[in-house]
Amino acid sequence: MQRTRFGDMACSIARTLDIAGEPWSPLIIRDIWVGTNLGLNRFRATRFVREWRVPSNSQMGYSLAASPDGSVWITSDDRLFEAHGSRCDLVTRLGSAVRAVYREPGGALWLGTHEGLVELINGELKSVPLPTSAQPVQYQYVHAMTSDASQSLWVSAIDRGLLRLHEGSWELPDPGFNLPAATPTTLWTDTAQRKWLGYSDGTAVLRAEGSTRVFGPAQGLRVGPIMVIRGSPAETFVAGEWGLARFDGRQFRTLSASRSDAFSGITGIIVRANGDLWLNGNRGVVHMSADAVNDAYDHPQAKLRYDLFDIQDGLPGYAQQGEDAGDVGDSLGVGRHAIASVDRAGAGVVGG
Repeated sequence: MQRTRFGDMACSIARTLDIAGEPWSPLIIRDIWVGTNLGLNRFRATRFVREWRVPSNSQMGYSLAASPDGSVWITSDDRLFEAHGSRCDLVTRLGSAVRAVYREPGGALWLGTHEGLVELINGELKSVPLPTSAQPVQYQYVHAMTSDASQSLWVSAIDRGLLRLHEGSWELPDPGFNLPAATPTTLWTDTAQRKWLGYSDGTAVLRAEGSTRVFGPAQGLRVGPIMVIRGSPAETFVAGEWGLARFDGRQFRTLSASRSDAFSGITGIIVRANGDLWLNGNRGVVHMSADAVNDAYDHPQAKLRYDLFDIQDGLPGYAQQGEDAGDVGDSLGVGRHAIASVDRAGAGVVGG
């Protein structure tokens, strides 16, 4: 086999290895330390690769929705992309910035904009404006969506509150549901058709089996303004600015960001089929094995075990925080990252 000398390569690190290294040096190149006038640096291979076909200067951030066929829908301002494998194609430009995206279990893709909704089904786009408001509205936009067993779409819109789109007509939630009057910051429906609503005051509401349960600090939910809710009927995670809480069907237990700032400002959650947890937060993307998650809640004084992926792993930016952080749901802002997953069995899971 013909071998190229390190000294003949254009890479400065390779030329250095020609002087100080051995033929097997690239296998341990991660252990190279380099001192410069700006400090000491360690070589570290990146684990994330940026999708260059999606603009990096999105003013409205990014929203993601995964499909069972392995594709991921991506929005950037008014653009809609579809990524599948190594491909990422621009599908359309809507003319209005997208603040939220939701894929129904039945296959329809819903995009939330300042004007209302856009439905994409079977390759066709259909606009669904928000209902006319009885009061003047200066600024509105859809920022969270979910569906229910009747195939109705629940929509949370800034300055409009919680709305329900049922068989093509808009309506308000049934007053008998006894839901808070505030606009939810996030919506989610689990596979048992239980509906979760999160609010900026740190309250979470569970609507299931004809009843409404409200959770807050008195019930162990202490995460601050709620940004995202995900999980399964057996285990639900609620995240916010101050940490991550887990609901086991009976009570909440909170993993406070005071134990590690890697668990602050969480805006995206993925719960894998094996129980592993992926989080998108202030520090970057966090991965915890199922055992590490259990240990974190069962042993509050134990050291947390997790993997943190940040700019050193090729991940630019951070989860969006700021004055409207409670209003963005799964959308993340300029130069920041969103998170989505498609498991090998084909089931898509999404988090902001």
